[in-house]
Amino acid sequence: MNELSLRIMDTGQCRAMWDRVDIEVLDTQVCLGDGITGACYGDSGGPLMCERQGRVYVAGIMSWLVRNCSGPDFPNVFTRLPSYLGWLDEQLDFYQAGWTS
Repeated sequence: MNELSLRIMDTGQCRAMWDRVDIEVLDTQVCLGDGITGACYGDSGGPLMCERQGRVYVAGIMSWLVRNCSGPDFPNVFTRLPSYLGWLDEQLDFYQAGWTS
């Protein structure tokens, strides 16, 4: 896995950038970078890992980007994993119950 330090972009700023091409950025998404470096074609579904106080967390999942890799002024867009923790817990409970039956 490759590592790259990128800036998390303000959601409003990200929305304004993607609005230019009529693409909506949702509250359940997070934007990174400046569009010059970052994710590339084939990275979709890959993790966004963040480090805080020496611990590494999965914070997002690569969702989409412009062109094959990146384009200036078009940040990478990731699904914001914490937005789906309740749903994930429900799914895990469902499947764990099935394993014990």
